[in-house]
Amino acid sequence: MVKDLIRFCEYCNGLVPNNRNGNSKYCCKECSDKYKAKVAKERNLERALNIVVIKNDEILHEVFLLHNSNDVVSAKELTARGFNWSICSGEATANNLNAKTFIRYGYILFNNLKVKIWQL
Repeated sequence: MVKDLIRFCEYCNGLVPNNRNGNSKYCCKECSDKYKAKVAKERNLERALNIVVIKNDEILHEVFLLHNSNDVVSAKELTARGFNWSICSGEATANNLNAKTFIRYGYILFNNLKVKIWQL
């Protein structure tokens, strides 16, 4: 005699009926579809964030090459090129200052709206 296992839906936490496939993680097709839609939305958001990180890195690259790498540039120049200040791929500390990092470059934004860019 095989015992019926109690399984809970991974989407709504309801009981998964015993007549559903033994591998089923969801109580019904509706929960399965909602979960798939949620995962697709999360993946699309992650892709969009990655695109912005790449774009920001390209902007930093352009400005880094345009100016001497030792120069400090105006934040307005990055903003004019479409730089998104709210997104980065990581954070670091450089000389006890908070820095944002991307793929190839990092930057520090100072209080006077000047930016120091360096190559990672």
